[in-house]
Amino acid sequence: MIVLRDYQLPAVQALIHTKRGICQAPAGSGKTIIAAATLAKWAGPRKRLSRRKMKVAWIANTQEQCDQAKKALATFTEITAFADVTVCCFAAGMSLAPFDLVIIDECHHIAAAEFRKIMEHAPQWRWGFSATPTRADELANDVFQLIGPIVHIVERTALVDAGQLARARVIIHEPNQPDEFELKITEHTESLFKRWRFGAQNAANDMAIRTIRSLTSRSQAIDKAKLHSIIAEAGMTQDNAFIGVFSKFPKGHPNRSILWKMLIQLAEEEIESRARWIACQKIGVFENKKRNACIVEIASQHANDSHLVIIGSIDHGTALQAQIPGSLVVHSKMGPKKRRDAIAAFSAGDLKTMIATSLADEGLDVPRANVLTLAAAGRSAAKAEQRTGRVLRSFHDKTHGTIHDFKDRQHKMLLSQSMKRISLYKSLGYQIETATTEGGLL
Repeated sequence: MIVLRDYQLPAVQALIHTKRGICQAPAGSGKTIIAAATLAKWAGPRKRLSRRKMKVAWIANTQEQCDQAKKALATFTEITAFADVTVCCFAAGMSLAPFDLVIIDECHHIAAAEFRKIMEHAPQWRWGFSATPTRADELANDVFQLIGPIVHIVERTALVDAGQLARARVIIHEPNQPDEFELKITEHTESLFKRWRFGAQNAANDMAIRTIRSLTSRSQAIDKAKLHSIIAEAGMTQDNAFIGVFSKFPKGHPNRSILWKMLIQLAEEEIESRARWIACQKIGVFENKKRNACIVEIASQHANDSHLVIIGSIDHGTALQAQIPGSLVVHSKMGPKKRRDAIAAFSAGDLKTMIATSLADEGLDVPRANVLTLAAAGRSAAKAEQRTGRVLRSFHDKTHGTIHDFKDRQHKMLLSQSMKRISLYKSLGYQIETATTEGGLL
């Protein structure tokens, strides 16, 4: 029988009496063990009262997370006497109507449009688990509405003090000059925007179901005073869907054409932002020779470590693999067996450098890994925290995990994103250093 750690016990106690709630716990805290232990204590008394086994759905984001769930469940053998547990991915779209309890791993994903529909017939008992349950977009509140509030937080310091998490050492590299690719990225953005703007009507239709507040929070394109006046005239609020305000006025009403014009403006603004991000990735990241040379040099200096490189595209990973001896690109399109074999080789230490796409963001349990290079860009604090957690799990005599990231000065958007990641590292108490040479570590 598994013995829970001191920081896991309060999480179990908090959840077992909670009908709807979320446990926030960092990577490496044993979220699946906490969930399985709580289920073991919860299901027994309910089976005795109802004289039947409880039906439990355990939903996860990836197949790897499903495998971890099954492994955690197997450690608590008593569960099989009390409950029938079905484990599957969000994408399976399984109806939750027959179940007594749903456990949702990486529950911040549940608010996404393609996943949330499974909650329509979910049972009243709902437990969520995530290191980062608070999303940084307009769907942030939806996570809590669908599952419940955060009822317990496992503090990172408790894991570090218990020796379950290594300390983090972050090294920031600056291989590029300020605004080095500003002109090229601007030109490529304009080219993409000209091709894509013809889809603005379709984009506007898709966006109409979102709330006024979420659509206009960062907008520079529309007359917000006029919009607020129309919202008030319709008797609506900023938290209503745009289509709801639109439907308040009959065909031919001038407000309908004004609202449609605003929606088109918002759609074009979003298309341009998407084009700029694609251009930034292509020119400022994937094809950035100085940045890629720095990544290759980092890999060379960590040739004997267990080194994880996270990329934003398979093509970028393939290009890096060609320059890093003994490395291998791992991604979701390579097939489950090849992927499992590659991860197993990395976990065993036979593969020294694994270059991975976003499949490494969550659920990758490789405690041996001690070096991470964030070759991808992005502003998401949740992703950055999840990714850095890959190399902070305890393993033998590991004292710290080393994280290599970039201060991307080559374009304003990339610089803003990198500064958000650096700010996150500071908030997490990571030790931050600056590389003294373009490619060197110290």
